[in-house]
Amino acid sequence: MIKKVFILILFFQLGFAQKEIIDSINDSYFEKYELPQLKKFDLKNLKTTQEDFYFRLSFHGTKIDFWKDSLNQNNGFVTKFVYQSKKEVVVDTIIRKYPLDNVQLQKIENLIDFSKLDTIPDDSKIVKWTFGFDGITYRFEKATKKTYNVKSYWSPKYQDSTLFEVKKINMFINEFLKITKIDSLSVDFQKELPNGYIYSNNGSIAFYKLHNSFVNLDYLGDYRLPFGFSSHYYVNKINKKEFKIGASLNYQVDFNGNSRIQTYISKNSIFSANKSYSDVIRFSYEKHDLDYIKSVGQFENYKINYAFSIDKYFNFGISYNQLVIDSRYNGLDLAFSKKIESVELTPYYEINLYENHLTNYVLGVSKTIKFNIHEKPIRIYSNLYYEKLFDFRSINFSLQIPIVYFGLN
Repeated sequence: MIKKVFILILFFQLGFAQKEIIDSINDSYFEKYELPQLKKFDLKNLKTTQEDFYFRLSFHGTKIDFWKDSLNQNNGFVTKFVYQSKKEVVVDTIIRKYPLDNVQLQKIENLIDFSKLDTIPDDSKIVKWTFGFDGITYRFEKATKKTYNVKSYWSPKYQDSTLFEVKKINMFINEFLKITKIDSLSVDFQKELPNGYIYSNNGSIAFYKLHNSFVNLDYLGDYRLPFGFSSHYYVNKINKKEFKIGASLNYQVDFNGNSRIQTYISKNSIFSANKSYSDVIRFSYEKHDLDYIKSVGQFENYKINYAFSIDKYFNFGISYNQLVIDSRYNGLDLAFSKKIESVELTPYYEINLYENHLTNYVLGVSKTIKFNIHEKPIRIYSNLYYEKLFDFRSINFSLQIPIVYFGLN
């Protein structure tokens, strides 16, 4: 009888044994934040799952699940999520799940087997691994019926690339995200988000999604023409079809009757729509009535401009410019600028060539001041520059301040 009871107790211990859990996450944090999030996203708690094998990679706004079921079949999907805010209050959580196909699942299984992540410790145990406040933390969770293990790695891209662990982690992450096509999924996910809201996730990334079209009116003035406005209308999409067309009207004046009017229509993304390379073509008209330019008081410009920007490198523009004074002169404009992201400064240089002669030029630096009002991004633009307009030379300063903005969906 005693032997039977012993065998029965042993059976229950083996059949319902508690998992061995190796977890660097604080229990109270898990209960307060992680567990409610898993329930909201309808994702499994890997500390209690009974799958034969389960792996999850998590980082800002993304969770990628891969597991083997009881029939030894591969399964997996990508979960994308953001918190939608209005007036500093979270109003919704938007969640989308994207299934992975059999080819992707097989590649993931091969990658996990090949990478042997079990040999890499948590970042807290890697000598020379550095930590900071900004950056992306990647969390690896691995579970079986008997074990659960979680490791995290803060910003592996910015670690010492000569470290063996850094090489291995970066190789795995890069290949994993390539297989799951995270970049294209993220683009599709953001396109589906409603406009006019602030979006954030459980990391430090937040962004404001503009409306499909918008109208804005700004104050625009400089030292010589202090009174003016800049109005702009832009259409990004209509019924999910991209147009990226804009129109603008600028007007400036002083107390002495000097004035400048500028208007243009534009089309963005002519040859490219990706983030690293962007371009625009503009058709513009300008009329100047400036008595402080003694040789040429009144003149007009008709321009066709093409400009492009290579992200983090430089911006360049070239224009056909027809000058009208007493007669018409064919000219060429060239513009070059470089944005210094860390201080929001942009040095720039523009020249006008008419009939193969350098006629006008501007050399300056612009400063962008950024802040939010009721979660809406506000931008103030200032310019300090030296300009040559025919026989006139001077230092000037301009300011553009937003007055009215409203979006249309």
